[in-house]
Amino acid sequence: MSKVTRKSCVTASASFIAACKIEADFEEPRNPDDDDRAAERSNDEVLDELGQVGQDELRAIDAALERIAKGTFGTCVKCGSEISEDRLKAVPYTPFCQECAAAL
Repeated sequence: MSKVTRKSCVTASASFIAACKIEADFEEPRNPDDDDRAAERSNDEVLDELGQVGQDELRAIDAALERIAKGTFGTCVKCGSEISEDRLKAVPYTPFCQECAAAL
């Protein structure tokens, strides 16, 4: 048998064995923990996202505290207009007036 033919047979044999293994895996009963693991992964992704949102909010609060220290809190950082009291009640750490926030 030539080297090329032998290599082809070995490759075909390895592919056949892999296909049989995959087929056998499909025939085995599913692990009942799979659903739990999938739910945990999904929950972890949500918690990671909430963590990121929380970090972003903390950065915005720190920036607002800096503006308070500088005496510029309540003034839009983009246009210099006063930020309305209603807007500050809704989003106390906002750096933008309603118009500038809408334009973003």
